[in-house]
Amino acid sequence: MTKVARAERRRAGRARTRLRPGKLLGLDGVFLCDCVVLDRSFAGSRVRSLGAVELPELFVLFDEAEGTTRRVSAAWHRRGLVGLRHEGAPQPVRLEDLPLIAGPYYAMRA
Repeated sequence: MTKVARAERRRAGRARTRLRPGKLLGLDGVFLCDCVVLDRSFAGSRVRSLGAVELPELFVLFDEAEGTTRRVSAAWHRRGLVGLRHEGAPQPVRLEDLPLIAGPYYAMRA
């Protein structure tokens, strides 16, 4: 498949990001793995997963640079890259929870 054909399947144009750190979380807030957000659009994101993990049907992308979470689903995956479909608008993380979720030892309060 050519790059042109691949681009035509996108619902929205994408923009590269500056290797934004992120985390993939279960809907219950359980840590799944670290990731790097490579690019994104209104409709989705492309991330590099930094852990071998089986992703559930719906899960959460935490964008450390923006301090937001967003429900997502996996549209495709190959060789450590995952295409995410955005399933909702980004939600800000509460200020008191930001150091907990963004830190090296993930721990979200219930």
